[in-house]
Amino acid sequence: MKGLQESPMGLNPSHTSHTVILVPIPRLTTEVREAMFKLAQKAAESARVSLRRARKEGMDAIKRAADVIPEDERKRAEKKVEEAVAAAKKQLDAICEAKEKELKG
Repeated sequence: MKGLQESPMGLNPSHTSHTVILVPIPRLTTEVREAMFKLAQKAAESARVSLRRARKEGMDAIKRAADVIPEDERKRAEKKVEEAVAAAKKQLDAICEAKEKELKG
């Protein structure tokens, strides 16, 4: 309950019994939509930062293993990392665009 109360969405949950928590959801006014859109943008940027960090860690791991694996294998591994990051970024962008349309439309 405390997490819901402290969330930036302004939710105010209440107990109706020992097992049920009632969370009234405010109507989606323009202000609420804008606030939700900003939260979605922040979450997307956080995901992009995590994606860049994961790419860097993957590339660093490949570079550290350069003494052990042949160069052609290293190049293939780097290409696979790049392809995985590109696919994840494309998926993230599609999710963000869909959420934006949902909130603005």
